[in-house]
Amino acid sequence: MFEFNDWAYKGDPVVVPIEYQRSLYVLELLLIHHALYLVSMETKVMVRKKSKGKSAALTAFNVTYEDGTITSNRRVSNGLLDQSFGDSLEDLARTAIENQDNEIAQRSGQRRAKIKSIARI
Repeated sequence: MFEFNDWAYKGDPVVVPIEYQRSLYVLELLLIHHALYLVSMETKVMVRKKSKGKSAALTAFNVTYEDGTITSNRRVSNGLLDQSFGDSLEDLARTAIENQDNEIAQRSGQRRAKIKSIARI
């Protein structure tokens, strides 16, 4: 038998017929689930999304070297690609990527081959 002593009026416990016991069990589970949900909502702390900030605008290039190697997605800051003096975008990108390659060569001790072509992505 299924008894709800807490919900019954003072006196005899409530006796539920067998055909209603399953639906009362489901109701009890729903009430427990709802109570747990309410408790979790009270203790939940709202999380602030991290701001992405202002990242430098970049332009990506695919670079082919004279020895046949290819590097993809070489990024160059748009600040270095200022065309106000009449230089072409590829020339400015070539200069910036050569500077990147020179810095890497100084740290690693290995020189890169010369740049054959540059394609903007």
